[in-house]
Amino acid sequence: MKKRNSGFSVIELIVVIALVAIVARLVFTSFNALNSRQALDKEVDYVKTLIQKTRLDSLNSKNGASFRIQFQNNQMTVYQSGTTTTTVYPFSTNVKLNTIGLTAVSGGAATTTVSFAKITGLAGAQGTLTFGLVVGATTTVSRSVVINALGTVE
Repeated sequence: MKKRNSGFSVIELIVVIALVAIVARLVFTSFNALNSRQALDKEVDYVKTLIQKTRLDSLNSKNGASFRIQFQNNQMTVYQSGTTTTTVYPFSTNVKLNTIGLTAVSGGAATTTVSFAKITGLAGAQGTLTFGLVVGATTTVSRSVVINALGTVE
């Protein structure tokens, strides 16, 4: 009578563990990329909201104040005219403002600041802001925000 071995051999276990590790690595990489893209989308939506809020603050100003936004690579700052009030909104650590393609509505000079008119909400500058997702030293994904002369954001 022959004795039958039951169970798995060591080689079979090693192969299965290796396959599980490969699949887990693929899933983890895909999940991280999705998470990063969602973080960039969230940051761009936040910037759009702040631009719209700043425009509305100028439109609804009871004391006649106007508001402007200055953009930098790692943050945006909101200024209120007639006061020393400034509010700094830093961008997430892995999000960077790559390109500030703003031009003044009158004159067409390059600028990093958008001001909004008190009564009309018209923007003093128009153009495109391009945000990038930075992984290491490389920008992997980009999203754009367009500010038009009416002060609206696309």
